[in-house]
Amino acid sequence: VGGSGVAFAFTRSLVVSDEEKTASWDLLLFREETASVDFFGTKMGPLWLHAVSVSSSLSVGDGEEEEGTVGDKPASILMSRLFADKEKYIAELRGLDEYIGNKGMELGGEEYRDMVRLAYREAYGASQLVWNPILLKEWVFVKEMSSNGDMSTVDVIFPAVSQYALFSPERLLLALEPVLVYANNGTHSYGKDLPWKFSFAPHHIGTYPIADLASESPGQEHMPVEESANLLIMIALALDRLGAEGKMETLPVDLSIYREVLLTFSRYLQKSALDPEKQLCTDDFNGELAHNVNLALKGIVGLGAFAKICKQPGVLGVSLEVCEEFEETAKEFGQKWTQMAMTDGKKGGDRHSKLAYDDKNPSAWSSKYNMWAHAALGLSLFDPAETSLLDLSFYRQQRTQFGLPLDSRGPLSKLDWLFWVASLEPSKEDFNAWVRKAWEMANSTGQRVPLTDCFDAGNREGERESKTAGEQLLGFQGRAVVGALFARFWVPEGVLGLPRHGPFIEGSVSGGTVKTSPEGSAAEALEATSDSSEESLVVL
Repeated sequence: VGGSGVAFAFTRSLVVSDEEKTASWDLLLFREETASVDFFGTKMGPLWLHAVSVSSSLSVGDGEEEEGTVGDKPASILMSRLFADKEKYIAELRGLDEYIGNKGMELGGEEYRDMVRLAYREAYGASQLVWNPILLKEWVFVKEMSSNGDMSTVDVIFPAVSQYALFSPERLLLALEPVLVYANNGTHSYGKDLPWKFSFAPHHIGTYPIADLASESPGQEHMPVEESANLLIMIALALDRLGAEGKMETLPVDLSIYREVLLTFSRYLQKSALDPEKQLCTDDFNGELAHNVNLALKGIVGLGAFAKICKQPGVLGVSLEVCEEFEETAKEFGQKWTQMAMTDGKKGGDRHSKLAYDDKNPSAWSSKYNMWAHAALGLSLFDPAETSLLDLSFYRQQRTQFGLPLDSRGPLSKLDWLFWVASLEPSKEDFNAWVRKAWEMANSTGQRVPLTDCFDAGNREGERESKTAGEQLLGFQGRAVVGALFARFWVPEGVLGLPRHGPFIEGSVSGGTVKTSPEGSAAEALEATSDSSEESLVVL
């Protein structure tokens, strides 16, 4: 097509008799692969291939078979099962879609309903489920779609935590384990011994689909405070959700194996989080920034998250004294951050948080989207009346044609962070005002591409509309980060809802047939279908 890519053509006669008037048929498109990723020398095949093979007693190795020798048979089995119970699966998918839409409508109205229904598909579409032949369990890899193809990028998984931890907390942990194995110097078990040599967390593990990145490689884009805090926050959110579901006894990842590396990352945050030195954060297109107030906020929340992980019985095996040490550090840093980060309002303008601690310009600011994680975890490190509520009032004054810029340096906006900020709004009306801006961007841009998360937010309300507003920048589209749009599901009452425990969502979809977090492994689900077409086949 257009001189590149693979084309597929399908033809079918549309001739019908006068009596029939209409004709219909089913077409199932299936992309088959025998190997999905290479993790430091070990090829891992798609999870569906392993699951079908186990349930059908087929002999399948580690994904190295030549295409066509084994793949045709499992693919045929899977497709025949899907067709056999297609009406049931379609009903389940429609039920899930309806559930998401109804909850979105309840929390934010029609525009929010539209946005979360779209984001759900896109966020999961950027992930790949595989079978790990070393650990004998499933793993999940996330590809940094459309930006640069990095594999298991921690700060790309991080925004998606709003969706991943909500609907599939087990698989969130399974998506983080490849990074933890890498950071824990465990790649030798897979064929290549590439030790991690730093006291902070990695940014990514390779270029999809090959994980082979050395810790000192020029391709390793270090974000020390960013990624260390991201990992801790995501683990804590996943455990919160699993605890709410009563599943703490059957964690898919033994986190005690990674106790020392998680402690190392947390010690790094103890030293560096309050006032980060010049370094990158997730908004790396803006370059390095010293004394980054929003990055410091994330690091402090990361310390609070680690304290929560520590206190979970039997998870890490860390003493209560160590847990309390990190908790006290997080509280101390939270108080100091409030004193250092907020303007005094004496030089004109409303009080708000700064872009950097040492800003001389009183109008410099940045959106403190990292405060969402603080709210979602139910932490009490910051007083909303002295931080978030002041910022939210200030942000409303900075509102633009399509939302809110990342900071005062330009009109660039990120959809994921916009929704994290918006979700802190105490009222549904104020939340909807932000959502409406994002919806208008997605609906009006002339670029008909997957939902972008990076765009020109335009000029402030009341000013002349920008000609480039809404147009995507940097080609960020089809990425997992749009899972951030589910942020309001965790904090339905905004910052005034603190403290709280667990996300605001029921355990299963109305009707009882679609669970928000599938029980058991895909292999178990498929094995159940091998004997009876009445059982559900779960392939996510």
